[in-house]
Formats: sequence, C-alpha cells, structure tokens
Amino acid sequence: MTITVNGESSGGVAYPASFTLWDGVIKCATTTGYGAGINATSSATVNIHGGIIEGGTVAGENGGNIYMSAGSQLNISGGIIRNGSSTKRGLNIYVDSSASKVTEVNISGGLIEFDSARTATGLGGNIYVNLYARVYISGGTIRGGKSGNGGNIYLNTLSKLTMTGGTIEGGYSSGSGGNVYLNAASQMEMTGGTITDGDAKSTGGNIFVGYNEAYEEPYGCADAALTLCGGLVTAGTASEGDSIYANGILKVDLKGQELTNVYAKENKFTC
Repeated sequence: MTITVNGESSGGVAYPASFTLWDGVIKCATTTGYGAGINATSSATVNIHGGIIEGGTVAGENGGNIYMSAGSQLNISGGIIRNGSSTKRGLNIYVDSSASKVTEVNISGGLIEFDSARTATGLGGNIYVNLYARVYISGGTIRGGKSGNGGNIYLNTLSKLTMTGGTIEGGYSSGSGGNVYLNAASQMEMTGGTITDGDAKSTGGNIFVGYNEAYEEPYGCADAALTLCGGLVTAGTASEGDSIYANGILKVDLKGQELTNVYAKENKFTC
C-alpha cells in the first residue's frame, strides 16, 4: 500500500492521539508547514515498526518527513525513514520540546537515512533535537545525513542523547560535527553502539562538542557535555579533531580502549 501525502500549508497528516505504521509506503509531497509526512501534535504517540516514509519537503520550516510537537513521543523499532528535505532543521525528523512538555524519542531499530545526493544545508541532516527533548538510541542505523552542522544529528541546547546501541555513520557537515553536533549546554552519554565515518569540513569529523559563554546566564551552563563509557567512536575526517572536537566537556572511561584523533580544549578534558 502506498499513501501519498500532500500537506499543502498545514504540514502532513496531523495525529492528535496516536499513529502506528506496520507496513506500506508514505510518500510525502511538499508543504510550507511542518512535517510533510507526519505532523504529531502535543501528547500524540507515533510508533513506526515497519514500512517506509520518504521524500518529504518543507519549504522554510522544520521536519522534512516527521515533525514531533512538544509533549509528543516517537518510537521507532523498524522501517525506513529517508530523503526528507528542509532548508532549516531536521531534514528527516524534527523533535520539538519545552520545559513543561518534554518530547521523548526511542530508537531501537529501523533505518533513518539519505541515500541520494543533496546539498549540505540546515541543521541536523537526519534528526534535529530541540530544547529539553530526550532521545534514546539502543539499536537501528542512522546514516548518510548532510547538513551545515550535525550531519546526522544536531542536539540543541538543554537536549540530551543517550546511546546504548545502534549505529550512526557516514554523516557529512559543511561546518562541524560530521555525525553529531552538541550545541552549548546539551548532553550526550554513550555506553554502547558505534559512531563512524563522519566527515566535517571544519571540526569534529564524528562529534563536535560545543561551548558558548553567552549561554551561561540564561541556561546556567556554557558547555556541552559528552560522556563516553562504552561503544566505539572511530576516526572520521575533519580539519581538526577527526574523531571528536571538544570545546565543551569531554569525559572518557572506555575501560582501556584507545581514543585517538581527539581535540579537547585546555582544561576541558576529564577522565
């Protein structure tokens, strides 16, 4: 079964309660709203166990294929989400959130990818994670994203990514963070999984860890924080920090594993 979604000005199909995809194809058209395929409203739950969601384009807005509103939940255990497009943020998936309505994303399987050529623009080539949102990756593959910063994933301020499994690979950034970009005051904890083959034209081939002094006053923290307690981060490609470039806090306890090709700003590297 193939469903063609034309969201026009309001975005894709809006789901105020819940939506589950087991099989079939959702082909997304172009919209000037949010999420050309799925636009999940607050308190909605979206479950993707199989099928394909592809080709969504949002003109001047966020979330090419899927847009998750603050307070919603996204669970991905299978299926394919691919080749979305946005000139702003979250070319495949945009995760919105707020202090009072925290959005949660659980990825345990499936594939989120770009398998076609595109220009590296916007933020978060596959996934953009906004303020306060929480993302948990235990399986699946996120690959091939391209953007201005955060080829595969961009973590905005006060958001957090916890990675216990799965693979993030092959992202490209025309700026920093070929695979993952941590904006100031965001957090990432990794105890399992693999991050590999990232390419950044500037810094942080696989992971960029940010710092911005201006964030100290409004958010209480200027540093992004990356904690590595397991998993594998290989060398990527960048002008500096082929594997990791850390302006912010980098904490490492890999139980004897060697971490190479890392740039860590003075007094910010903690073991």
